[in-house]
Amino acid sequence: MRSFIRSGLLAAVAFGAAACTTTQEELPVARQPVVIEGSWIGPDSLYRASFNSQRTVWTDFESGAVLVRGSYRQISATDYSLILTSETSGRSKNATCRLSSPSVLNCTDDGGERFSMTRATSAV
Repeated sequence: MRSFIRSGLLAAVAFGAAACTTTQEELPVARQPVVIEGSWIGPDSLYRASFNSQRTVWTDFESGAVLVRGSYRQISATDYSLILTSETSGRSKNATCRLSSPSVLNCTDDGGERFSMTRATSAV
């Protein structure tokens, strides 16, 4: 009986030691969320849109004159709501934009007009 207990005890110790060993597993790396913060170039390089801290300013690409000012808020992981006011006419428009990729922002204004912007690179 003693040998049975002793062999059971040895088996338990061996099993416990095996359970304590760990394997080197790679932890998943958290992906950085993609946001619209930064500079974007409008169609045909007509304007540059800057998004920073829920404020946006769109300037003429060549002259630097301010065309539009506004605000934005994130409404989902890839969707944004914009309120834009023209500096020349004073009229406001709403637009909804979706990040279709980290470098492409597709938008539709409240009149149904669609437009896209591409993320500016440091070379632009």
